Amino acid sequence: MKIFRKRFIPNEMVDISKDEVIYRDKEKLITKWNPINERDDIGRGESCVYFSNGWKISKFYRKDGSFKFWYCDIISYQYEEKEDKYILIDLLLDVIVHSDGRYEILDEDELERALEDGIITQELAKEAKEKLKKLIIVIQSGKFKELDF
Repeated sequence: MKIFRKRFIPNEMVDISKDEVIYRDKEKLITKWNPINERDDIGRGESCVYFSNGWKISKFYRKDGSFKFWYCDIISYQYEEKEDKYILIDLLLDVIVHSDGRYEILDEDELERALEDGIITQELAKEAKEKLKKLIIVIQSGKFKELDF
């Protein structure tokens, strides 16, 4: 199986196939990973892609192994069955969720700039905002931790 992360800003496609696949079915893909580049603030992580929701929710851990926060990417994806290949497409919007329930929405300005500059389409921007809205509802309802994996 191959897994790629496609980003619009910067425009790149990164092979993350070395991530350890823990579980996969048609609804989700769970992986464990180490940062691509050495970082002082993050030692490792675990991610779960919820395909139907368009969320990649990651648990970030510090170097000492303690939990740091959840990092949620709003995504789209492509699956190429013939090659058993996933392309996870980062739709620019992100959310950090702290263990006390506080959350921060990131990169709304980046999404608007990408739209203005023609980097993404109106349809993708709308899709990103709708997926973000659904995630925020889950966070605010207190059901976010039920997504644990």
